[in-house]
Amino acid sequence: MLLYKMVTMLIATLCLAIVVNAKVDKQEWWTAKHFAKNKMFPMAAGAYADTPMMQRCIRKVDKDAINLNGFLSAKCRFDEMCYVFTAVLPNHRAIVISFRGTDSGKSQLIDEALGNALFKHEWKYGGHVGRYFKMAFDNLWNSLAIQLTSFLQVQKYRRYELWITGHSLGGALANLAASWASVVFPNNRIRLVTFGAPRVGDLKFRDALERRVKFIYRITHASDPVVRIPWSGYYHAGKELWYKKGMSSTTGFCHGKGNGDCIETCEAPEELNGRPAGCAESAGWKNFISWSFRAKLKELYHYHTEYYQDLTKNSLSKWGELGCP
Repeated sequence: MLLYKMVTMLIATLCLAIVVNAKVDKQEWWTAKHFAKNKMFPMAAGAYADTPMMQRCIRKVDKDAINLNGFLSAKCRFDEMCYVFTAVLPNHRAIVISFRGTDSGKSQLIDEALGNALFKHEWKYGGHVGRYFKMAFDNLWNSLAIQLTSFLQVQKYRRYELWITGHSLGGALANLAASWASVVFPNNRIRLVTFGAPRVGDLKFRDALERRVKFIYRITHASDPVVRIPWSGYYHAGKELWYKKGMSSTTGFCHGKGNGDCIETCEAPEELNGRPAGCAESAGWKNFISWSFRAKLKELYHYHTEYYQDLTKNSLSKWGELGCP
């Protein structure tokens, strides 16, 4: 009888621990969802604007936000330009780095996919990354490093968090920026959130980034094709908030293993037909295959820009261009 009671108490304790952990996990995900949508999304959208409208976007998050030098720009490759801005959010005690996404439309998107699928370059902080992403980041790097250094020379900013974000190509560059920052910045103060970002590097790159940066979330839409490229040998880092459709405030999301709102294929194994699978990849892959053959490039591109339409009423970039109203 005594043994029976002890076993019963042990089982009850374990069940309680599981319930508590589930609540903690659920709270973590809802907190991340709120942070991504209401804090980081206006920053990512603002990267598509001119300087006055970008400043409206960042002040939507912090009324006292400071942007000192507008945008930094450099050639990604050939005649394609890449952009980034930095800002300080004093009320959130955060420094922001936000990279603009694909700027010249579908042709740049194709260049990114092909340039990265065919070639990888070594990344000095671990693993290999897509050639196009590395070239774009390296070209922006000198100016960005100078600006960040000037921020960190101000004593009060040295204890701030570092928030890094971007959409599409901007999300890929944000991954590289977080990798660099993790070497020179306290890891527990780095937050990386991306929207519709492609895969950036190989397994070694992903593992190195996840070891150094603990707060990594990628927001994905079920029908966004960009989150599925490049294919072979590339991996996503961090946790995924995956929206099934529409991305309204009430849409369900899944986080790796599903939460009841996701279709069962979201629980697919790490590798799906030789490709690394996340929620967006596994949940929509069969539909994507049949759908993509009959879809036009314009339709693909539309899905890629269709994030949080309850806020934007249009595309992410157009919302940013209007100052995130």
